[in-house]
Amino acid sequence: MKKNILILALALTFAMVLAIPSFANGSDIYIAVDGDLVEFTDQAPYIDSNNRTLVPIRFVAEALGAKVGWDGDTRTVTIDQEAHKELPTAHIIVMIDQKDVKVNGKTCTMDTTAIIVPATARTMVPVRFISEYLGAYVDWDGDNRVVHVFTNGQNDNEKASVKKDIASHVSDGTPAAGKQWAYISAEKEAKVMALPVDIAGIPPLTTYDELNEAYAEYEFNYLVDNMPKLESNQIFYTSEKLLYQDCVGDYTAQGLLVTTNADGTVTEQVADISASFVGSKTPYVYMFIDAKLHI
Repeated sequence: MKKNILILALALTFAMVLAIPSFANGSDIYIAVDGDLVEFTDQAPYIDSNNRTLVPIRFVAEALGAKVGWDGDTRTVTIDQEAHKELPTAHIIVMIDQKDVKVNGKTCTMDTTAIIVPATARTMVPVRFISEYLGAYVDWDGDNRVVHVFTNGQNDNEKASVKKDIASHVSDGTPAAGKQWAYISAEKEAKVMALPVDIAGIPPLTTYDELNEAYAEYEFNYLVDNMPKLESNQIFYTSEKLLYQDCVGDYTAQGLLVTTNADGTVTEQVADISASFVGSKTPYVYMFIDAKLHI
């Protein structure tokens, strides 16, 4: 009898494990539509066993402006979209646990399926496939775990600008592999932007808003890729918006140098990284601490 109970308990445990969605890891997945982060209240997006990001079906209705229908008898989802913005008219039929979908009467095949999450009874659909079937452009920012959905026909520069802005909002402060800097949080970015960037009272030649976007991106990348080596307990937090050209013409990125001390305390110092040609044919990057400035 005890043996039968044990077998039954193990079977139920195994069944419960199978009912739980497969996550790539414990990190959050973010969804941004045209630069706006989508909030999910009762069911978060997750990455399934096919390495596809699934989102609640209501995301399609609310964020992309489509109407969603559900047939419980056939376990079928219908998605209807009228042409708006840069998106075309579309009619999509998705069956739960089936890879084949109907898009405007034609059969298309996904490499994963829509499912119903038992714990929340929420219907989940693969965001990339559904969004692209509706005419949107989808991009994945792996470093920050953000799915970007663009619906306004944005050009490459506009998409890059949105991705950088979102990265600064969702960054958990962990540098990308091989890097010793990370995007500063939006809150601290605003505080650093409010600080003066003059030298001995002489204002900068240009600020970020006055710089050519493509050239500013090039200069920023050069600075962070060639910044001096930090200690293992230090990270420099900055962003493109903190880039400026000082009064002598050197491109400089302001930010925060954060040091984790041996006792566990953290020290934040306002710091700049700057490129200079002085004594060199190619610009070299150095860092200096603005000891008088604090946020």
